[in-house]
Amino acid sequence: MIHGLASSSSINTHGYSLIANGMDCELPVPLLSSHKGYDAPIGEVFYVRRTQDRIYVRAQINDNESGDFAWEMIRSGELRCLSGAANNSTLRIQGIVEGKTFYGAWKLLEVSVCASGANPDAVFDIYQPGLSETKFFSWPIADRAAKTLVKHAEPKVPYAGIWAESEQYERGQFITASGALWHAETASKGVKPGTAPGIWRLAVKRGDAQRLAEKTHAKA
Repeated sequence: MIHGLASSSSINTHGYSLIANGMDCELPVPLLSSHKGYDAPIGEVFYVRRTQDRIYVRAQINDNESGDFAWEMIRSGELRCLSGAANNSTLRIQGIVEGKTFYGAWKLLEVSVCASGANPDAVFDIYQPGLSETKFFSWPIADRAAKTLVKHAEPKVPYAGIWAESEQYERGQFITASGALWHAETASKGVKPGTAPGIWRLAVKRGDAQRLAEKTHAKA
């Protein structure tokens, strides 16, 4: 997963400002690369926090070939910025000052990862459990708590239950075996996790995995 600022109220290089406090959205929001491929996104934004002047998001990258390619570019630093795009039909002009347009109401259409964006504030990092969004704001989050909007959609975890020798498993699925959580690196049947590193990769160690699997199974 990644997290960062999808947009802010700053005037961008296109000469306009999307006022953060006027943003609305419906989750999940498609995650694209450089605003291309709306019909086939590389991931999805599942968490949005809107404040007076910034929009913080968390997104997951798809577990497939295009997602893997994007993830390597993210890890290498080639993709380091975000860019939030508005649905043009929802744009409402607040005012125009010396050629700069301010949009006071708009709806988030998609968020893109890119090498450089039009908004200098819109950057992101790889998300690690326990990390806070505080680093992406210039003020303590608590100071603006009364003026924030939070939207959250649970990311989908493709959990396939406890490993069984007779079952067919597909790439990207998660299973539990011997109390640990394993990720399927490729399709397989009858290959026990822990015996073939190229087929199964340990995701969460014994103990923690069992609790995670039980929680995921209950939600399903």
